[in-house]
Amino acid sequence: MSYFCAVIGRTGSRWRALDVGLDDLESLDEVAEHVRASGHPGPVLAVIEHEEEWFALIRTDGDDDPRAFVSDFEASQRGHYAMVLAPVGDIELEEYLELRNPSAATTSASDLGDDQNEDGADQDAPEVDEDPLMAEADADLAAAAIEVEPPPPWVGDPGVLEDWGVEAVELVDLVLESPNDPGSVVADLGERCGFDELLEALR
Repeated sequence: MSYFCAVIGRTGSRWRALDVGLDDLESLDEVAEHVRASGHPGPVLAVIEHEEEWFALIRTDGDDDPRAFVSDFEASQRGHYAMVLAPVGDIELEEYLELRNPSAATTSASDLGDDQNEDGADQDAPEVDEDPLMAEADADLAAAAIEVEPPPPWVGDPGVLEDWGVEAVELVDLVLESPNDPGSVVADLGERCGFDELLEALR
């Protein structure tokens, strides 16, 4: 299986290819350094795609730290770009916690509902004694379900393309809907952001 890599820069609403190689780089910081050395004045997006397995997006905006998203982190760590993408696995952004762990959000909503019931319950409603054994069993089942649920394959910053028309939840949905077809996801992202024809020409 082969890799496809492209580094493209945006100026206004237009994109162009940049002569920046990624093959010999060993970290996200090195990617950012090489991008800045290209002299492109606007944001730059590096696209890495591994056929039928995963894709990665690395965005550099001026002197800001690079932002990155990987569609399948575990798969990315078995290949040539494992060292470059390894730090992306440690990125946890609070604003996207619900996308990373939907069950946590569900649990929080449930807890909130319980609190609201306590505050706003009908004072005339009869109280029902709960069987402690049943309550304990329900708690054990809920805990087991949370433990068994596997983490999503993607890691990083799903909002990396938000200002170009792809919301974080949309990016995550595309990844989860086509886990074995990263090329189609990248093509869809390119169409939404306006770089699809450029990527096609670079393939």
